[in-house]
Amino acid sequence: MYHILFGISILKSMEPFFRKDVLQTFNSEEFLFINTLMISILIIIYTLYMYLTKKTKFNIIGKLKTFSLTQIAFLVGLAFITFISTVSIFQISKEFNTQNLNALVKTLTTVFALFIGVTFYNEQYTANQIYGIIITIIGIYLITKKD
Repeated sequence: MYHILFGISILKSMEPFFRKDVLQTFNSEEFLFINTLMISILIIIYTLYMYLTKKTKFNIIGKLKTFSLTQIAFLVGLAFITFISTVSIFQISKEFNTQNLNALVKTLTTVFALFIGVTFYNEQYTANQIYGIIITIIGIYLITKKD
């Protein structure tokens, strides 16, 4: 399992560099459109593959009918958050050092996820996990600090 997470981490760490390179040709809006279109096509192909090979059974409409108003609001909110964060990252990527931006976003995401998890969802964290987050934040600060 850890080797899969390691592989995913490597791929995700390459993403900002690819994005910065592509943004030299496309403006942010063009890149957002083409990137979203390509992702949508890949998701449709993957979904068709899963359905046709009977590896999964889709009952999306039936499940959506059972959603509560809160779940629908969260689904719409999640789409909105994804959209806003994606557009923001594309805009910021043109102007900032890729490594520093990537490190800063990951650190802030970790801090906010911890805060939201504890505050709204009563998640429990061990002392080691909290120490790890603090050390990560300090490390990111040292990496991104200008001398």
